[in-house]
Amino acid sequence: MLQCGTPPQIRKLFIGGLSQETTSVQLREYFSRWGPVVDAIVMRDMSTKQSRGFGFVTFGSVFSAELAMMTRPHVIGGRKVDSKRAIPRDQMVPPQPVPFLSVQVAAEPGCSVLLSGIIERIHSIDALRIYFDTFGTLDQIQLRVQPPGPAVVIFAEKASADRCLAHNSGCHVVNGQRIQVTEAPDD
Repeated sequence: MLQCGTPPQIRKLFIGGLSQETTSVQLREYFSRWGPVVDAIVMRDMSTKQSRGFGFVTFGSVFSAELAMMTRPHVIGGRKVDSKRAIPRDQMVPPQPVPFLSVQVAAEPGCSVLLSGIIERIHSIDALRIYFDTFGTLDQIQLRVQPPGPAVVIFAEKASADRCLAHNSGCHVVNGQRIQVTEAPDD
C-alpha cells in the first residue's frame, strides 16, 4: 500500500557509511526488500562525481520505512551502514564552534586519536562521525578550525581506538581524501 501522499520526510532514511562503490541502484535494490522504494540516491561530489559515502532512501509508505528501521543493522556490499531518519536541512541545528581545548573529557586513557590532513571543506563533523563510527561508538569529535590543526576523535572504548589505529597502518580515506590517524597523547 503506497502512501505517497504522506510527507516524504517521514518516509525518508539517511544511509551513512556507504562504500565508494555502492550505487543508487544497489541502494534501491537492497532497501526494496522492506517495501516499495520511490527514490534512492547515493550523494556524489559535484566536481569529482565520487560517492560522498552517504545517501537517502524514500519509501512509498511509513510502514516500510519503520520496518527497515526495525531490522537494523544493515550491511550493503559487505559493509555495515548507519541508517536513521533523514532530518530536513531547515530543521537541523547548526553546529556551534567550540574552542579546541576548552572541552574537558573524562575518557579512559587510549580512547583518543589525532587526525591530520583534515580539509574543512571536505571533512565535515558529520562525514567524520559517519566514517569513524564504523570502528566503534564515538563520544566526541573535535575539529580545530582557527588556527587549523589536527582533529581529535574520542571513542567510548579503547578497543575502538585501537581498531582505528590498526586499520591500514593509520591511513584512512574520508570523502576521497587521505587522513593520517595517530595515537593522541594521554594528558
